[in-house]
Amino acid sequence: MTVNLPLMDTKWDRRYSTGDAYIVKEPSHLLVENIPTFPVGRALDVACGNGRNAVFLAHRGFRVDAVDNSRVGLLMAKDLMTEKNVRVNLIFADLDHYIIKPERYDLIVDFYYLNRNLFPDITAGLKSGGYLVFESLTTDDAGFSESKNPKYYLNPNELFDMVSSYNIYRILFYRETETSLGNIMRSTAQVIAQKKG
Repeated sequence: MTVNLPLMDTKWDRRYSTGDAYIVKEPSHLLVENIPTFPVGRALDVACGNGRNAVFLAHRGFRVDAVDNSRVGLLMAKDLMTEKNVRVNLIFADLDHYIIKPERYDLIVDFYYLNRNLFPDITAGLKSGGYLVFESLTTDDAGFSESKNPKYYLNPNELFDMVSSYNIYRILFYRETETSLGNIMRSTAQVIAQKKG
């Protein structure tokens, strides 16, 4: 991981540093419950934060690239790697400008980072037969209001429509549900899809 990175320069640096109630340390239930579906290979964790999902994947044998723009989050991920005795390639980058290499990954996971402009790159980054696991907040969430920026929230059925619109995915699982993040219930949309060969 690159050293001498800016400290406390993003919203997420501050949230990780202050122990925000929404910060979760355990891997996603969606990922844990469905891990037997995914053949071990190369994985990308988009907006990996504190590394909870990246380290889980590495522990299961995946070669993992994990990218985030929070130095504090990546340092937490590094500590978790040490604790679990696994290796993850941590990448400090702004995801608005990060380039996902095409046809590189067998699995791409994205939890709670909604950047609609990145979705074509995520799709291109999957190998044929590769899997996408995506979960993000919806406008049904109690934290959503007119004062919140709607670009960070999915509309009802938007995630399903977005994945379906590519015509190269086989959707294996989709739901909109209440998900526990720490001790807080949030409204989310979840999808697992496989890129057709």
